[in-house]
Amino acid sequence: MANQYFLFEDISSKWLEMAKEAKSGQEIFIFSPFITGSLINEVCKVALSNSVFVITSLKSDAYLGGALDINILIDLLSKDVKIFHHSKLHAKLMVVGSKLTVGSQNFTDGGKNNVETSIFCELSKDQIKSLNEKVTNLLHEAFAIDKGILEKFVSDCEEIREQYEETQTQLEEVGIGIKTYVKLELERHEPELQEIEVFKSNFLMNYVPIPVQVVEEKYTSMYGFEEYYFTLKRIDKNEILNKFWKKGLPHDRENLENLKPQMRYLCFELNSLQLFWIRANKGQIGKFEVSLHSTDWEAPDGNYPITLLLQNPYESHDFSNIKVRFNTQKYGRINIGVLFTGTSFHLKSCSNDAPNQSDPVVLIKDWKALSPLLIEPVLAELPSRVFTPFEYKIPQNGESPIRLFKCDQAMRLGLQKYEDQLFYILDNT
Repeated sequence: MANQYFLFEDISSKWLEMAKEAKSGQEIFIFSPFITGSLINEVCKVALSNSVFVITSLKSDAYLGGALDINILIDLLSKDVKIFHHSKLHAKLMVVGSKLTVGSQNFTDGGKNNVETSIFCELSKDQIKSLNEKVTNLLHEAFAIDKGILEKFVSDCEEIREQYEETQTQLEEVGIGIKTYVKLELERHEPELQEIEVFKSNFLMNYVPIPVQVVEEKYTSMYGFEEYYFTLKRIDKNEILNKFWKKGLPHDRENLENLKPQMRYLCFELNSLQLFWIRANKGQIGKFEVSLHSTDWEAPDGNYPITLLLQNPYESHDFSNIKVRFNTQKYGRINIGVLFTGTSFHLKSCSNDAPNQSDPVVLIKDWKALSPLLIEPVLAELPSRVFTPFEYKIPQNGESPIRLFKCDQAMRLGLQKYEDQLFYILDNT
């Protein structure tokens, strides 16, 4: 089976291609609960003399909401396209001989601009036989409709249009409430995002960046499984990834920042705002690390170690790229969210919960009162813990930050300072 993926892409051009390339006498089956615009007409037009079957679902909310254009169905009937109604239809697919597309996209104009995902498949003989049987069974369950049925459906729907539009107005008010909430959340992050924009604009101020490329590596795990991870390799191999020359100055020892080889340093990816630790050698950056269990950093209330988790702020409810976690004797597990912008640390959230569901815990309501005990000591030490270079007991330990890079992506690796601590910075070319 040959597969072609349309991940978050419009698949309508593939539908037109399938209809155009259909062999003489091949039947074309289109399943789509929603139908609007010219797309389905275009598909039927290029199908020429081939028989076309359209299976949809006559639902009042689809018609009244503009997601099902009955005039299109009437027009298709006039062109000898066979139209069927299936009350439980939710599938979106097109079948032409051995070719199949299936996904989330309907045959609508709006579907071309929505975030949709689909797959195109070439089926084997056995798969074709099985699919044909299922399509036949669905047609037996469905009801063949004509112009009279469509006109009666429209008439019945129009009788309740006023009531429907009143309900839609109420639903739109709920939607406006959600938009307002989202807007307020974005505005809440605006000062920090502006701070990051200034930091990005100063990216080339101090050091000459190194061009790197994202490469997917394969290795065999200790259990014998083949696994993959992303690494960063130099595009120009004449220099190593631990040396950075100061901007606008001669290349001599006094103007060179030389990081310790094989030590882990913090890296800040400017597009996702995600942090991670990396280890650079001569030709490439080793596996990344996104968590650190500090056995020598104890919680303020109790002899428990503190754990640091580095994350993508856009995937975190509090928009933080550092999560600090530690257990306490009285308040259970403390969770602190912090956003590092490249120039400062911002406290984003505080919460506590029970490490185990069976353990009783006192939920903290007055964080202001407890901040000097539980929060401020941790925040004071956090920068040195994040930035201080370190070495793992197991050198191969690490993993790629999830959804951070695209393979073969070209990037710039630079160097920055926070107070007196050096850290890597990564940005698109």
